[in-house]
Amino acid sequence: MKLWMIIGVPGSGKTTTANKIANNQESTLGYKPAIFEADMYFIDNNGKYNWRATDLYKAHNWCYSKVEEQLQQGKSVIVANTFIKAKERKAYIQLIKKYNAELEVITCTGHFKNIHNVPAEKVLLMLNRFQPFSQDELN
Repeated sequence: MKLWMIIGVPGSGKTTTANKIANNQESTLGYKPAIFEADMYFIDNNGKYNWRATDLYKAHNWCYSKVEEQLQQGKSVIVANTFIKAKERKAYIQLIKKYNAELEVITCTGHFKNIHNVPAEKVLLMLNRFQPFSQDELN
């Protein structure tokens, strides 16, 4: 059982990378690992994205609970969020310990048009605050 944690600023290629991993793992695992992103919380039943700053905390809690649900079932899973700071990754690292799952962290660094129209100034601020993953986070 494995958790792929895909990190990077908006427009860095997280969703594309998650989809590639899921497709590549289907034949190995016998199923396509589920992909969860906090942004999925903001997609309504008609597929329309409606981001609300007031619901960001709820979105991250939803994402975390979905990842945990997969791990509880013994399934590998992919989570793709910005995870700008180490503290944002901590809860997921606790999950891998709790369920004895393997962790692979992939940092995306591409420069694509972000799909949720995050302003370039905001992406630059996030990039300047970005803390790369360190093995020390596992301790």
